[in-house]
Order: sequence, then C-alpha cells, then structure tokens
Amino acid sequence: MANDLSLLLDHLQLDRPIVVGSSMGALILWEYISRYGCRRLSKICVVDQSPRLRTDGAWTLGIYSDWTPERNAAFVAALEADFPETVLRLIAHGHNRKAREVYETNSPDTQRLRAYLATLDPQPLIAAWNSLIDADYRAVLPTITVPALLIYGSESNYYGAATAHYVEEAIPGATLLVYAGADHSPHICQPRKFADDLKRFADDAPASNVQLPGPSAAAV
Repeated sequence: MANDLSLLLDHLQLDRPIVVGSSMGALILWEYISRYGCRRLSKICVVDQSPRLRTDGAWTLGIYSDWTPERNAAFVAALEADFPETVLRLIAHGHNRKAREVYETNSPDTQRLRAYLATLDPQPLIAAWNSLIDADYRAVLPTITVPALLIYGSESNYYGAATAHYVEEAIPGATLLVYAGADHSPHICQPRKFADDLKRFADDAPASNVQLPGPSAAAV
C-alpha cells in the first residue's frame, strides 16, 4: 500500500502534496516515509493512530493499551471464524463507552456496518492486519522532516492521551489537536472543524486546539 501511494503520486503528477492518513492510512503514510522519506511531501496530517499497534511490557500505547500477542492471536482466529462481528466487537469493546452502547443495542448504524462488512472478502483484510500488527514506526517518527498536524479524538476507541502525546513529542515540531468527545474518527465526528483546521494547516495559519491532559501539550 505504501508503494501504491508512491505510484499514485507519480500517476497524478502531484508536486509535494499534503497527505492525510487516518487510522490504517496513517500507518501506510509512515510506511511510505520509511521507504521514500519526505522529499515528495509538503506536509502530513495523521488522524488518531499509534506507531505500534501491538503492546508488550515496554510498550503500552497500542490498541486498548493492552494488545498482547496472545490477544492478537485470538482476534485473528475470531476474524477467520466471523469477520463482520469480530470487527464490530473491536470497535465496540475499547475505550469509547458510546461505541459499546451502540453495539449492544444493535443500532441501525451497527446493522448497516455489519451488512457492509459481510460483503467483503476477509482474507486480504486479515493478511493486511497481520502485516500492520507487526509494524513498528516509532523509529520513523523522528525522521519526519515536513510539518505534521496530528488530530486525535478525546474519546478514541483505541488510544488514550499518552499515545497522542507520544506521537506529538516524537515528530519534530508536530502540532497536536484533540477533538473533545470525538472517537477514533474525529474527522467524521466533527467534519467542519476538521476541514477548517486542515485548511489552516495548509495555509500556515494558527489552529484552534483542545488539549488532553498530558506532558508537553503546548497550546497552539
């Protein structure tokens, strides 16, 4: 997928674009930078992602702050058995209380997402998951040489304040914005604010900010 991004830049003949990566898109963007550097990019925007999904005794800033190899193995087995329901449970059983309630009440949105997931071929997606869960981009973050805007949800399903601040501190000069009440998709929860903040970032103007408690969270 990182190679696809490189080919897309070639095909569209883009001259130093701003690239936005949300969730898995952020991992693809970091993989791209690990392979190609930042030479062809002007700026990047990362939406609610950790540089390493899997956790261990020395790293607790991945999924749920507790995604061990054993837990991941059980998750992959569940994907093989019932892909749609396992994905729905991944969304619901994290840090976001509202997401759990939406799943437990089998809301219309849950039903629609379940029906959509059932149309997908799970095998390529499981293969992609196995690749992503083994990735570690912590060493890539300090090599980023273009301005970076980081947007995280204060009610992210998967990550807490410490993950957002880790990425902020690891990327030189990064700007962190936290959307109050937003989940893992802050750009969907607050689309107008996201569009406005992204435009300010593109135009080099100051952006509004809501801070999560944590270290070195300087106001923007």
